[in-house]
Amino acid sequence: MIPVITAVAFALPVYAQGPPVNEPKSESDLGVEWTDTLEAVRAKYPDGEGATAGNIGEWKIRNSRQIFDIDRREQDFIAFKFFGPTLGAVTISFPDCDSLAAALATQVKRWPESLRGFMGPVRLGTWNGRDVMAAALETRDGCLMNMGLD
Repeated sequence: MIPVITAVAFALPVYAQGPPVNEPKSESDLGVEWTDTLEAVRAKYPDGEGATAGNIGEWKIRNSRQIFDIDRREQDFIAFKFFGPTLGAVTISFPDCDSLAAALATQVKRWPESLRGFMGPVRLGTWNGRDVMAAALETRDGCLMNMGLD
């Protein structure tokens, strides 16, 4: 199984200059896979919080570790989203969009070097025959990057 990584761009040689999918950067690995259920993600991150309604759910964790070599704050989070039985999207908060855009511009050829407002969706590659898409949104408190399967 292929792990979900915060920087799919690091793993897709078509759009990235990083290692191939089977050699993801360890600091980028979230420890979850696209095939994980909500229960599996809860078991991996028991300190999170979330809600469900049928097959739709979210599990949110506070996480300040570096992603894309960007220092993140203690209030930053990662939200795992489920639109069925398995993981469908991941949202990651960053302190600002400029550092996110600069980091991604070196990895994803179609990503701009600066970001104001909204950017996306950008196709990062494919996983198991499905497109992996990403978008980013500038917020009052920083920047949100959403990555998911189309």
